[in-house]
Amino acid sequence: MMITVIGAGPAGSYSAYLLAKNGFEVQVFEEHEEVGQPVACTGVVTSAVITDILAHGGLKLPQKIIINRIAKARIIAPNRLFTEVKLRNDAILDRTGLDKFLAQKAMDAGAEYHLNHHFISFSSNSSSNSKIIYEIKDKRSNEIKKIETDYLVGADGPLSAVAKSAGLFGKRKFYVGLQVTARYSNDDIIDFYPSEQGIAW
Repeated sequence: MMITVIGAGPAGSYSAYLLAKNGFEVQVFEEHEEVGQPVACTGVVTSAVITDILAHGGLKLPQKIIINRIAKARIIAPNRLFTEVKLRNDAILDRTGLDKFLAQKAMDAGAEYHLNHHFISFSSNSSSNSKIIYEIKDKRSNEIKKIETDYLVGADGPLSAVAKSAGLFGKRKFYVGLQVTARYSNDDIIDFYPSEQGIAW
């Protein structure tokens, strides 16, 4: 049985790892030329990601990927008044390192990775109801390939082309985010700035 995963972020690679580990034939398609690049988020996670989710799959996160531990969250109102909430050993992870770690574990378990491949769409195979045919573009050669699979997993982010192709996208609404890397004094606390327009941290 072939299972195809679109997207090599944490969700895609962790799914690929669990599936391959349990004996399924797995292939992963990632549109970028390198797993973990460009960086997709800040890497702030709750302790459950490390102690529950990854541990459930038998994975122990290398210490070098854990950049820092977070003791508290400070929630700051527009008038500068604030309150602090204790956290349960939450962490800031090296997001690129996390992506690469999970992808390597998936490959070690037998998953096959294809970089620089962009998912286009899929349809059911009229000759076999149990098969899915999807189109994927090799960005290096511009060749569009039609590939058959038994199951298709859309792990291609909030704007998922897989969800759109499947009619599952719905009427999603998004906040637009801006990520900035800057020098900042470190007190092991995350500052949150909620407002009517959105939230910053």
